Amino acid sequence: MTAALSSSFLTGVEHNNAVPAPVKSQASTQLAAGVPFISDEQLKKALSDNGAVAPAVSDAIVAENEQAQLMGLRAGLSVLALAALAGLLFSGRLPARQPAAAASAAPDATAPT
Repeated sequence: MTAALSSSFLTGVEHNNAVPAPVKSQASTQLAAGVPFISDEQLKKALSDNGAVAPAVSDAIVAENEQAQLMGLRAGLSVLALAALAGLLFSGRLPARQPAAAASAAPDATAPT
């Protein structure tokens, strides 16, 4: 999920024409180790506190972050769904009855009739 978030965000910022080249370069350099999980409000505050980013650029970066978060969430849920389906496939080999229940249901040869 983290890899999908990082990849999606960096790709989105790189392909967004509203983001100037120096900001793209700085984003690639600083976020190469991974995109931190922050809310859109925290990102807006960090970009406005920096002061080096125009409001239009800040809005474009926040929009890319929103899309990256959705893509990361979808990727994580897809992996979870595939794991659940794989679990269902392998659960078909589980016994239908417990071994102790099967033994007690078998007729006992020593029991009086």
